[in-house]
Amino acid sequence: MPRRFIRRALAGRCLLKLLLILAATFALLAITLPFALSRTSLPLRALAGAAEWLGRGAGLSVEGLSGSLRSGFGIRALRWTGGEMNDLRFFYRREKDASGMDAIVLSDVHLGKTRLELGNSPAGTSTTQVHFHSNSSGRGATPPWPAMLLRLEQLTLEDVLISNKRTGFELQMPLAHWAGLELGPGRVRLGEIKVESDRLRIATPAPDHLEGELLPKLHPRIRRTVDFGAQLQQGGNGPAGLLRAFDDRLEFTIQADGSGLLRCNALDLASYFDAPLPQALHLELATQNSDGAWMRPTKLSQGSFTLGALSFTIIPWTAPEGPDLLGPTLTATSNDGNGIIRYTLSLQGGRPRQQLSSEPQEPLEETVARVFFKSGKDSLTGKDAADVRAKVEAFR
Repeated sequence: MPRRFIRRALAGRCLLKLLLILAATFALLAITLPFALSRTSLPLRALAGAAEWLGRGAGLSVEGLSGSLRSGFGIRALRWTGGEMNDLRFFYRREKDASGMDAIVLSDVHLGKTRLELGNSPAGTSTTQVHFHSNSSGRGATPPWPAMLLRLEQLTLEDVLISNKRTGFELQMPLAHWAGLELGPGRVRLGEIKVESDRLRIATPAPDHLEGELLPKLHPRIRRTVDFGAQLQQGGNGPAGLLRAFDDRLEFTIQADGSGLLRCNALDLASYFDAPLPQALHLELATQNSDGAWMRPTKLSQGSFTLGALSFTIIPWTAPEGPDLLGPTLTATSNDGNGIIRYTLSLQGGRPRQQLSSEPQEPLEETVARVFFKSGKDSLTGKDAADVRAKVEAFR
């Protein structure tokens, strides 16, 4: 046999062995590498590096990163231009509860000294209106809760300050604690919540009972304390219970199947907020599950309210059948003897918007003067004329 042929055969066998060894090595890495990386901070450090690169314009830096994808992570400090977060921890595990259901357990969620400025909202936008209804369709339906339990063992916030210099909003929480939350199919437990500050107070007298207050220091527009509460029950595939606010003038009853009823009984929004808002508000809004959408507004009954010096009657509506809902806004009309004045409340660009119009058509400033002073704008002087000019911005 020629020596050249023998050398080629041996070389071919060596190449085959080398390929087999490389294939086995890659297979072993494919199996073991994700398992090994999930227990190290290497993937987290890579993500932190990407975050710093993306946030380089804001001077973002990530300091003291530790942990793993498998069990959670800790960050000593996140800093950026004009803000910071310290001692951030987010640790979790996966297990099965007593019934055999998969559970994700948030074992330790912590946020230390934090300074966050919410100054990115466009100037001049209104934040004082209330929204009752928006467009919805089957494509935007809320998906059903997965067959999984979410449990929060401990969440702690310490020395957190969130502010917006443009609007005057400021939320300062020296200490907030939440433990025992459970969310899952047919299971809603609030657990124990305690938030104490001179701007916001929340407490849970019982696991299914929440009480809270928004205090005037939270925002310059808040005239007096706004109380709110919730009493939840278990059942079906969603939460059920009663939500209330404004000294029980607003109540929202929710059933486990997604149906509900919102009631306002002589609600005076203008007494709580420094803004031209409805007073003596009466209405009933029904909701139900429809075409996969949870608590979709379906029927607004006739109601009424006072705005300024005029009384308005709410025009009732019933949502059409099918997934495509045109989304009627809340509309109300009044007649001051000089024509029809129409009030509408809608959602535009994710923000609630109040509008006033008149029939026959006239400048908005004239309509605002009629609503709040029962007079034409040209007959107003001094403080009243300035008040009308200020209120016009709330109805554009």
